[in-house]
Amino acid sequence: MPIYLLRNTFPDIGNGICYGQTDIDMPSNFEEESMAIPYISHLKIDTIYCSTLKRSYKLAEKISQNLDLPLKKDERLIELNYGLWEMQK
Repeated sequence: MPIYLLRNTFPDIGNGICYGQTDIDMPSNFEEESMAIPYISHLKIDTIYCSTLKRSYKLAEKISQNLDLPLKKDERLIELNYGLWEMQK
């Protein structure tokens, strides 16, 4: 079974910040950025899995709705925690 990985669009935070597990929302231009995602409806996908963080979930939800696929949040997919570097330049 193939697994396709897709990274979320740019979150609402400045460049050079380690944000790891911080639950940062998507910027106001998220809709515009999400349109730049390659068309993937030709792939054989039966379920979309994503992290529980907003930046992952919002993009996965959009794709799930567009392709009429089930979406499952999974805490095991959460991003790395940068410890003392979290939210630091």
